[in-house]
Amino acid sequence: HSLQQSPQAFMQPPPPRLSGGGGGAHELQAEVDRFLQRYPLDESAFNYLVGSPPQVQWQIVREFSPPSQGQSDYSPLLISFAKRLRQAQQQQQLQAVQMHQQQQHRGQPLMRQGLPM
Repeated sequence: HSLQQSPQAFMQPPPPRLSGGGGGAHELQAEVDRFLQRYPLDESAFNYLVGSPPQVQWQIVREFSPPSQGQSDYSPLLISFAKRLRQAQQQQQLQAVQMHQQQQHRGQPLMRQGLPM
């Protein structure tokens, strides 16, 4: 039983990114597939969904709740919802970085921050 792969295996494009590489990528893929059966999307909205960070994808598949069911295309609603979630995640990341920087500055002498002692 060999673990060697053919050179062609390395030349194939990677599968669409649905997870950050941790456990649960298959589970997320399955949830996205179920989501797409329930809420049809055009290619642009699909790309926006699978191009979102895994945390955002999980939020979308769990929290997306359009006002009416049975539509033939949920793309505009999905993109709007996903955009809000992406922006919220970016804001949280920015706040986390700012808090980390503030904590680092607290441990430094005042002179290093450019303030007179």
